[in-house]
Amino acid sequence: MLRLAFQVEDAAGPRRVDVGPASIVAWERKTDRRISDLANGVSAEDMAWMCWHAETKANVVAKPFDDYLDSLTDIEDAPAPKASTAKGR
Repeated sequence: MLRLAFQVEDAAGPRRVDVGPASIVAWERKTDRRISDLANGVSAEDMAWMCWHAETKANVVAKPFDDYLDSLTDIEDAPAPKASTAKGR
């Protein structure tokens, strides 16, 4: 499964947000698009929404998406994290 990462910045400073399968699937369901569609370009809203979903799921933020979006001062893509593999496979 594809994993994504973004660098976000708000009043608390910059941080990396790793976006895993649950947030990617939630984004696909919300937008009715496939993650492979991002090869043609990713919108700022797409990046922000995936970060918001991942941070909400991780209990880093607890606010509605529009409030999260208003708090961001910057967002950009980052190198994707390596997926861990189970031993013995």
